[in-house]
Amino acid sequence: MNYLLDTHVLLWMLDDKDKLSKEAESAITDRSNTLYVSTATFWELAVKKSSNKLTLDRSLLSIMDTLAELDIRILPIKAIHVFPIETLKTYHRDPFDRIIIAQAMVEELTVISKDAAFPFYPISVLWD
Repeated sequence: MNYLLDTHVLLWMLDDKDKLSKEAESAITDRSNTLYVSTATFWELAVKKSSNKLTLDRSLLSIMDTLAELDIRILPIKAIHVFPIETLKTYHRDPFDRIIIAQAMVEELTVISKDAAFPFYPISVLWD
C-alpha cells in the first residue's frame, strides 16, 4: 500500500509513537508499504516553527535526513496537485491539509491522519 502521512502523524511517528493508533503504527512499520511525506508538511512545520507555534527538538533538515534513513519518500507539490483544491468542499480551511488531501486524490494515496475532517473528502483515510 501507498500512504501519505499527515503532519501530526509524522511528528508522532518521530517523537511520540504512543499517540499513533494501532492501525497507523502497523501501516508505518510494515516495510512492504511505501510511505510519503508531502513537501507541504515541511512548509507547515517551517511556518509554525518560525511563528513560535511549534517547538521542535530537531531541525527540518534533520527530519528530512531521518525520513531518508527510514526510506520515506518526499512527495513534491506539482501543479496537477493544486487543481482539485479549486473544487474541494470547505470541511477544512487549513491550506496545508487541503494540499495534502489534493495530493492524495491525484496520486491515489491513503492518508494516515487522525483529523476528523479528512474522511469527508473523496480520499481513503487510515486511522482506527
